[in-house]
Amino acid sequence: MTNPNGSLDPRSLLPGQDDDWVMYPLDEFAVTTVTEVITGLVGSAGIDLDLKPADLMSNLNARTDPNADPMVAKKAAADKPSPFRLKPGVFFHAPRLLFKVLRHDPARWQREERSFRNRIKLFKHRTAQAGSLSDKELARLAEDIVDLFRTCLHDGAMYYGLGLVWMYWRTARLLRKRSNAGGELTENVAAYFLQLLLTDQKNPLSPLFEQFRKLSADTQEVDLQAFVVSIPDSAFMTANTSRDIEKAIFKKLRALPKGQQIETQVDALLADLPVAPEAVDWPFSPRPQLPFRLLVALLSSEPIEGLDELLTDEDAAKQVAKKLPFRKRPPWRWNVAKTRGLMAGAVGTVFLLLEIIPVLQRALSEVAQRLLRRRQVEVAEDLMLLRFDDILKALVDQADRQDLVLENHHAHIKKLTARRRARQLEAKETKTLREDNNETPVSLDGLTSEP
Repeated sequence: MTNPNGSLDPRSLLPGQDDDWVMYPLDEFAVTTVTEVITGLVGSAGIDLDLKPADLMSNLNARTDPNADPMVAKKAAADKPSPFRLKPGVFFHAPRLLFKVLRHDPARWQREERSFRNRIKLFKHRTAQAGSLSDKELARLAEDIVDLFRTCLHDGAMYYGLGLVWMYWRTARLLRKRSNAGGELTENVAAYFLQLLLTDQKNPLSPLFEQFRKLSADTQEVDLQAFVVSIPDSAFMTANTSRDIEKAIFKKLRALPKGQQIETQVDALLADLPVAPEAVDWPFSPRPQLPFRLLVALLSSEPIEGLDELLTDEDAAKQVAKKLPFRKRPPWRWNVAKTRGLMAGAVGTVFLLLEIIPVLQRALSEVAQRLLRRRQVEVAEDLMLLRFDDILKALVDQADRQDLVLENHHAHIKKLTARRRARQLEAKETKTLREDNNETPVSLDGLTSEP
């Protein structure tokens, strides 16, 4: 095991703030890609913004657990919010970005989607035969799948960013000459666009939101959460797994007036997802299998501030439109059509990403099994403590390398020590030697027998 004696927090195996973090490969690619897109969009508007993915991840870890590991988070990083806040007003000075929006071809997403789906189909076929692939072929397959994930994520972030920029800029342009164009009217415009997005029949999310709206109304009417709490403990005496608990709750739920209807709605909502929820969970994850039907039912019974009103009020968009002074102008209608066209690509990528994840899951499962057989990892979960490049290198490297997690950690400790010594020498030369307690290497005594 990675932590056989329970004396070392696995989080201490994470690199420091100035290095790449170690997480699931998709976490690294997701954060890096989204920050690259945001930086590029803002940069095209003439604004220089430096977002470091490692800093973002370090701050996120610090906020999650400030006392977990001094190597991950520095004292001030956990409490200081980002000094940069993007305001709609900056887009008055963004001609290059807006020119990019104007040149955007709405049909581009349809062509990209066909190409993406053809690649997913090919990857599904290849991962089904992953066991017969050589190490190099398997590594190449994993790289290709991750490359598709990054491309899809990048395009989705771009479509979303362009749609958001376009909506704010056009709205600000239309409202700037009005004396009553305050924050409330701007928020109404944003709500208007959101509802357009959710109710657009061309949007694959639209039917799911409609199903969730109906389910939410029924579960809140029967007060599902209070009902679940009221079930006596004796009903769960024979339950051994989370699925057993789920079955016991739905058995009691069917006795309610709308119980069977709620169960049918939950099953219909899960059936309409592009990928079954069970297929998205990592097979080597230590988490128990999640009771998705129960989770969906309980989530739908929890009111979501602002969203409930937006989904249940069918005339909300019309009421907002009546308050808009430019609702009958052709530029406004063009603005609506342009925004919806841009957002369609962002919504579509969500579904493609969900379809890509199970394919990568099968490929990484085969990778984990091979590394286990070679004893390069102690348990399959160790993959989450390695960078994707390290995983691929270990797969194709024929050298006798064992326990990659400890090897990676030792290399990081050496890098930290060398950097600290260099700073100490520099400080001595300037007679301003200062100790930095936040980069004290973590001792691995007792974890390994290495000298």
